[in-house]
Amino acid sequence: MLRASAERFDAIADTIPADASEFIRLNLGAQSRMMGFLYRYTAAIIENDLPAAFKILDEYLDARRVFEQGKWTDWYRGDRKCNWASKRRELAKSPATAK
Repeated sequence: MLRASAERFDAIADTIPADASEFIRLNLGAQSRMMGFLYRYTAAIIENDLPAAFKILDEYLDARRVFEQGKWTDWYRGDRKCNWASKRRELAKSPATAK
């Protein structure tokens, strides 16, 4: 169900036209894509597929940089609430991610 929801979030973002306002493209579209990444990440963790979770988390962190444009430049700097970079470091320490 998490993977199906992730695809729905991606589909929402895919429907946003390129000429939509910056708010729509970079905030609402980006948030939909980010939720898709996080749902896929959660599914991989639940399935104990740590290599996949690690890859998805890397993709999420890369995509998040793309989302930080315009008004949202450096929006996630100092992220302490979710602290995904810290989660990535912890996951990297797991021997299972070396598969």
